[in-house]
Amino acid sequence: MLRPALYILLYTITGILFGIYSYDYSISCIFIAVIIVLTFIIVTVHKNLLCCLLMPVALLALSAGASSGLHTNSHIESMADTDYPLFVEADVCDIVNIYDDITKYKIKAKHMSYNNTDIYDSINMYMYVNKKLNIGDTVEFKSTISHGNIKRNEADFDEIRYFKIKGIEYKTFPDDVTVTGHSNTLGYFVKKISLSLQSTINKLYPQREAGLMTAMLLGDRNNLDDELYDLYREAGIVHIIAISGMHISILAGIILILVKPLGRYISSAIVILFMCFYIILTGGSVSVVRSGIMMFFYILSGLISRKYDLISSTALACTLLLFVNPYYIFDLGFQYSFIAVFTIGFTSEILKKYKIENKFINLIVISIAISLTTKPITVYNFYYINCIDFIVNILVVSLSEFILIFGLISAIVGTFMLNIGVFLSGSVYVVLKVIEYISEFSLSIPFTHVQTGAISIISFLLMYIALIFIYKILMGKIYAIFPLVLSAVILFVGINTRYDDFEMYVIYVGQGDCAVIRDDDKCYIMDAGSSEYKNYGEVLFNELQYNNINKIDGIYISHMDYDHMGGVTEVAELMPVENIYISEYCDKNENYNMLIDYAAENNINIEYVNENYEEQLTENMSIKLVYTDKNAVSTNNSSAVYKVTYGGKSILFTGDIDSDIMDRASDIAEINADILKVPHHGSSGSISEKFVAAVSPELAVNSAGNNNIYGHPSGETIAFYNSMDIPFLSTNYNGMVKIRIIDNEIYYKLLNTKFKPIQNLRGQK
Repeated sequence: MLRPALYILLYTITGILFGIYSYDYSISCIFIAVIIVLTFIIVTVHKNLLCCLLMPVALLALSAGASSGLHTNSHIESMADTDYPLFVEADVCDIVNIYDDITKYKIKAKHMSYNNTDIYDSINMYMYVNKKLNIGDTVEFKSTISHGNIKRNEADFDEIRYFKIKGIEYKTFPDDVTVTGHSNTLGYFVKKISLSLQSTINKLYPQREAGLMTAMLLGDRNNLDDELYDLYREAGIVHIIAISGMHISILAGIILILVKPLGRYISSAIVILFMCFYIILTGGSVSVVRSGIMMFFYILSGLISRKYDLISSTALACTLLLFVNPYYIFDLGFQYSFIAVFTIGFTSEILKKYKIENKFINLIVISIAISLTTKPITVYNFYYINCIDFIVNILVVSLSEFILIFGLISAIVGTFMLNIGVFLSGSVYVVLKVIEYISEFSLSIPFTHVQTGAISIISFLLMYIALIFIYKILMGKIYAIFPLVLSAVILFVGINTRYDDFEMYVIYVGQGDCAVIRDDDKCYIMDAGSSEYKNYGEVLFNELQYNNINKIDGIYISHMDYDHMGGVTEVAELMPVENIYISEYCDKNENYNMLIDYAAENNINIEYVNENYEEQLTENMSIKLVYTDKNAVSTNNSSAVYKVTYGGKSILFTGDIDSDIMDRASDIAEINADILKVPHHGSSGSISEKFVAAVSPELAVNSAGNNNIYGHPSGETIAFYNSMDIPFLSTNYNGMVKIRIIDNEIYYKLLNTKFKPIQNLRGQK
């Protein structure tokens, strides 16, 4: 069997995914049956009974995936996400992030107690506190604990999964922390060395470049300039910031040259010890550990006089890491790192087969190949592709090697002889500026970026299946042509049959209000609110990109409270906005003045609507202002009430009107609608039986923030809609709500579900 490590990796990934997503008795039986059949095929093809050993690998992976969740101590779990504070004694393990007014630490709790119950389990947590602590400090505090934030929109960051990747069980925000002791751990001494090198780097480079060099050499991104990071990411060269195999190879090579006179075994041992130290120094990211493991295999193969195989080494490193933490499979650094290295290995085989030995041609071919094989990851996670990033990488990779070598030398020398360090850093600074210029220039080229929208996991896998068949064909396996064409056709059909008729997304924006309506290639926003604690404009932008929307034709603002218009300016910074629609009778407060000034400065058209406003937005979709109180004495009651109609169905948007305004609006004929956007986030002050009876909706959808201080939606509101036999969905409970109107029937979708007829909410088939 050629490269059994690849088969071991395949069985490991399969078992882990089965274990994570569907671990129960029936699924386990199906999994075992599949593995038996697959193993029988492999044994038959390779005529080797040793292939049967792959089955226990799959079963171990299944068990690892099923048991890799968060901490399950029932006592602690019952206290998570409650208002009950726990006493915690913990050790500070790492300084993760430093923000403006708070620092994020990784701590290991060794003693927790509540209600006279002591728990001595070792539990990893993130602690956010406004206090300077050192690695190795023992701390005590009393605070609540909570899980990671639940994902509430399709494009949201999945904090719970992130915690699993990092091996974190809970997070806590103590008001006060007491340091009760300190241990001079290895992590403490390594951090001191890191801080000393950071101090030198800060003296050698301007602030912007110093933050970049600290990230590239030491893995610390706390001072990395956000704009510079975004520039590198959009140009497709953000990988040079991450500590990777190139770093390890260069540094190990330098050390090996210095210690080579000591002999084969001693020099190898020194290099291995240095790699371990560097992994700890740079924070032990997945890509660094991967590089360290592969370098170990490389050195070991030399010591035992065996030929080093890059692909097998990569597969073994990947398998080992997945057994350490199965959730690494979802880590972007893990995915990019291993896909890139596998690509180098397989592309090198193709180049060898066709006897292409020119190093420059090899660099070009490998750069193109890596660009192609990492595209599915980028599309799946960021919803765009960069069409020329391989060209930028060809120019930048060799320059980054220079930066790493001379950057590290300047930092080490500068620690002892600052003037010489400054001299050496000058050339590094020039090269950094050249890379920045190349990145900016590449992004100025038309059609550099192509927005794709989100793709399904099936499309993601089909992309890699197609790439595997392309490799097979290039290696002379003609039989792969048919499955390549078949997978390409399925992929093409899947991507080109996206739904592009009417949809509405009621997005979770905390204690704010935001709904997106789209039809054909038009997109309109009904309120773009944010909470006072977090600006949700970027959340809205991410959701639009996820759904392949690259322009906003209009934003309708019901009234001038921040929770209904606070996200407008931020999303307008990220995406073109054609028009902003404002009621002539809205409250002209500070938010109004700010928005008008912003629109004028950015050439965004303001449309003032009155009681006669009605417009055909697309061939099948129209909007009408059906009610507004011209003499409202509060901002909430100045809300414009809009009705959007698509075919024979309609949606009523009510802003924050209260029950008095609702009663007045009840006599208007146009007030009836099939879907009601619940007024004022479900406040008890916005209940009107007369109004809801006049609307007579089939579904009520509410926007509210999780655990908001107002208690929205109130229990009284929920009970009211239940008594009216109207299904009630709310973003704080259900997350983002999607609506489609198909053949004059309304369908709804919540996160991680499929579209269903709204009759299902009433238990009807």
